[in-house]
Amino acid sequence: MKAALATFKQLSTLDHAMISHESEAYIEKAADQLVDWVLAMDFNDLQLVDQVRNALFELGAEEQAAYWQLNKRLIHPLQQLMADTDAGGKVSKLLAQLSQQVADMQPPQRRLSWRERFLLLFSWRESAYQMWLDNFPEKRKVMVGLVEQLNAEKRQLMRDNQILNGDHEALMAGLQKLTQSFDFVTVFEQQLKLRSADTLTISAHHLAVIDDELLGPVQQRLIDLQQQSLIARQAMMTVELIIKQNQSLIRDIDQTVMTTTAALDVAAGVAMANNNQRQQKHAEHFRIDTAKLEQAKVLIDQTLEHMQQVSDDSSAALHEIEPENNQN
Repeated sequence: MKAALATFKQLSTLDHAMISHESEAYIEKAADQLVDWVLAMDFNDLQLVDQVRNALFELGAEEQAAYWQLNKRLIHPLQQLMADTDAGGKVSKLLAQLSQQVADMQPPQRRLSWRERFLLLFSWRESAYQMWLDNFPEKRKVMVGLVEQLNAEKRQLMRDNQILNGDHEALMAGLQKLTQSFDFVTVFEQQLKLRSADTLTISAHHLAVIDDELLGPVQQRLIDLQQQSLIARQAMMTVELIIKQNQSLIRDIDQTVMTTTAALDVAAGVAMANNNQRQQKHAEHFRIDTAKLEQAKVLIDQTLEHMQQVSDDSSAALHEIEPENNQN
């Protein structure tokens, strides 16, 4: 009896490497061999029937257990990485801070705002433009610091995606094995039903045992494997969304740093040019280079517009991830 049951377990164990090469042909052949064994067993041996029934409850259990172990190993790092995509994450905060700094760096307009007029009222400086020039070095230092932090976050996102890509491959391999097991059990159930319906070779007693004792466990395993496969697909989709979100953040950082640096360079050029004029002509009122000033304003406006688009895109991507989180 032990030898017979060992043969059953051997026939019900899949060689997933072979399936990858032969797929449907291998699964059909393996299912047919298992059906042959079941139909040829001694249906009058109640102990054997009971053992086979219990063994049928284990179809695909090895693949299912392997996936749960993988899921258990990945759940904590995945939760941590998903927490990093929250709107309160470092990248979002740094982008918001940089956006505010870019707005504050904007050169004064000909018609001053109420804030500029208020600050100028309590300043020793002759004009709002002079106040902007004097404050520019400190604002530039803050912005350079924010850009450096964003570049550091970009490197971290790239490392995260390397880890996530490895996790995605592992999840895909686990899902593939679950799917193959589900396909095997499906073909086995179909063949068992079809061949046991042949009344010329199958007795009424055998058919009753198959219907009452064996098909139930097989159908339960189909339900279990299908549910496990759905959970595995949801996990893969979540990982894919996080990878895409990180890729989007990396692109946003690159574009934001590029446009911010361009605006900063032009504004720095304006500040340096006028500072040189002041040093050369202390007595003479220095002239503002209106062309460069207008160029700085345009670039800063474009940078602010781009940052708003980055914020909108990030929010939209986060909304895609949140439903997945809620389902899991």
